[in-house]
Amino acid sequence: MSKKVMRRLLLMMLLLMLIFVSVGCGSKVEVEDLAIATAIGIDRVSQNDQSETLFSVRVLKSRNAGGQGSSGSGGGSGGASGGQTEGWMNFAKGNSMDDAKRNLATTTAKRLFLGHSRMIVLGEEKARDGVGDIIDFLFRNEEIRLRNWLLVASGGTAVDFFSISPELTSTFSEEVNDLLTLSASRVSKSYAVDLKGFLTDLATPGKEAVLPLLEIRTLPADDSSSQEGSAPKPKKNVRLKGLAVFKGDKMIGKLEDTETKGFLWVIGEAQSGTLTFPVKNSGTKEPVQVSVEMTRAKSKIETEIVQGKPVINVKIDAEGNLGEFSDNYAAITSQDIAQVNQGYAETIRKEVMPVISKCQKDFASDIFGFGSVLHRQQAKYWKENNLKKNWQSMFPQVEVKVDVKANVRRTGLSTDSIKVE
Repeated sequence: MSKKVMRRLLLMMLLLMLIFVSVGCGSKVEVEDLAIATAIGIDRVSQNDQSETLFSVRVLKSRNAGGQGSSGSGGGSGGASGGQTEGWMNFAKGNSMDDAKRNLATTTAKRLFLGHSRMIVLGEEKARDGVGDIIDFLFRNEEIRLRNWLLVASGGTAVDFFSISPELTSTFSEEVNDLLTLSASRVSKSYAVDLKGFLTDLATPGKEAVLPLLEIRTLPADDSSSQEGSAPKPKKNVRLKGLAVFKGDKMIGKLEDTETKGFLWVIGEAQSGTLTFPVKNSGTKEPVQVSVEMTRAKSKIETEIVQGKPVINVKIDAEGNLGEFSDNYAAITSQDIAQVNQGYAETIRKEVMPVISKCQKDFASDIFGFGSVLHRQQAKYWKENNLKKNWQSMFPQVEVKVDVKANVRRTGLSTDSIKVE
């Protein structure tokens, strides 16, 4: 073997040795040294005529940590038993988001880790004041994932919600996640929005943002859990209730449950639910209470320019199953089904038109994205009228037409009502 080859081999061996020696774990952080947040809260608080940011978190506590968690400035809040539980809630104030987050270090020796957070809850006051100052922080922070759900604490603060312990799951974030991903779609009265979707809506011309509202409910007191001689303490839980409507980066109003369903009809996101309405029996001519279980719905938004003005055409196609036909004396005929279809379509239209009117006249906020569709379909008109700048002022006067087609596919196990003698 030549000397040249030997030198190359020795050089390769030295390089390999250097690689093994230089690789280390100098920057590692043990998991027990982390305060793992599962939910983030952002509020605005005022003190001595000065506004500050209140940054709060729900943090996991490992099973072997022992005792109830404490939070220094925030106060403890016990969770369910198990390998990982939400042992405590913590918060800190600051002049900015980053300042408030760093001030949490004064209440715990553990390093706050936001990479496992599943949701961000905004206090209503903060949402109405504007979220522009926190968007940059949320987008730049390498630990905060764009898949975090974004919600608004209706009538309160995120801290209020974080003080509630979950009943059916081990963590607060898991309970709210299940509400958003499982329960909301069953009734079509809320709408899940993640951080990525919210940022996209804020940046899209002709489209305003919405966020789901989270509400605290006080339940009847449980006498069995109270100690002898003491008054029973009422329990609290959370529920999804409508949507927060934004204009730019500020929350300007709310949609109630029925209005939220109307919004979902328009954007094609109404997935399930029940509609109840009266029809006249074709035989007896008496009013009959009917319930239809929605099984499928889709919508299409088209635009046209009529006499120099934009017109929005919303076409909704819905299907459903007959859930109830409360006539105990007559069979259901094809004429009855036709009236049910007509009533089904009219009920949908009655849910859609008020929410469109409210968003135009009360909010002047195009949460439906009509302007975005107009931008795509009528690009020349959009550019000539500078609607990127003027759409907000034009939207309240825009004509919106709604056409609904509804069809009941199935009547259940029987086409006849049970006769009561």
